[in-house]
Amino acid sequence: MEDPCLTPPQVESPQSRSWGMGFIFGFQGPPHSSMPPGDVVTEDLDAFEEGVRAGQNAAINGLELRETCLDMNV
Repeated sequence: MEDPCLTPPQVESPQSRSWGMGFIFGFQGPPHSSMPPGDVVTEDLDAFEEGVRAGQNAAINGLELRETCLDMNV
């Protein structure tokens, strides 16, 4: 899963932070995803809502992992 708001080469922006926060809120479920936190500014609300939808989708369908086996020693 990738944040669509990141710009190459992976530069974090206010929209990227809002998308990530929305993803976490959406993944946690309805009690947490019903309202954005106070520090999401109005111009980032679209990115937040897109992140919420992506988080809800991931909670329903599961997270896609690229590696099937993780080496915990690394």
